[in-house]
Amino acid sequence: MTNLKQNRPLSYSSLKAFSVTPNHLVSYWNKERTSSAAMVKGSLIHTLILEPETFGDVYAIWNGGRRGTNAYKEFIAANENKEIIKPEELEEVKPIAELARKNILIKNLKGAEELIEWEFSGVPFKGFIDGYGEGFILDVKTTTDASPRSFLRDFVKYKYYWQAALYLHANRTLKLAGDNPDFFII
Repeated sequence: MTNLKQNRPLSYSSLKAFSVTPNHLVSYWNKERTSSAAMVKGSLIHTLILEPETFGDVYAIWNGGRRGTNAYKEFIAANENKEIIKPEELEEVKPIAELARKNILIKNLKGAEELIEWEFSGVPFKGFIDGYGEGFILDVKTTTDASPRSFLRDFVKYKYYWQAALYLHANRTLKLAGDNPDFFII
């Protein structure tokens, strides 16, 4: 039997899950999903760009060799609730994060990874806005192919436009980014 809470606010992620099937929404609410390697990599990049100071709270680097050993099991136990990554995984994404942090929008953030709550047509919503500053809201996305054609396909496939619309609507009430901000994906 599923454990569903009543009066749960909606979000971009919950709407996206529901757009697949209602069961996907129930699975989303019950946290019945596993992270793929691409999702872990994207979250790592996201953290390094927007919240580098939290890296040690979220990630632990395993450089002790083979996984499955007693040493690895002890490392896992000592780093409970952290995502375990290899040193080479961190080294692969560092240049991406360093380049993104040079972006003028990232440099001018007034807030990042902030929980926002608002109403849309009387329905409660919430979300974590990646970043905002005077006149802009931004979201950080990762992709395997940043060519315009491929990213446009991802933009539509993953419904990033829904997220943009929701956060721009939230800004009408919250005024985080001033009046009529632009929405950017980095």
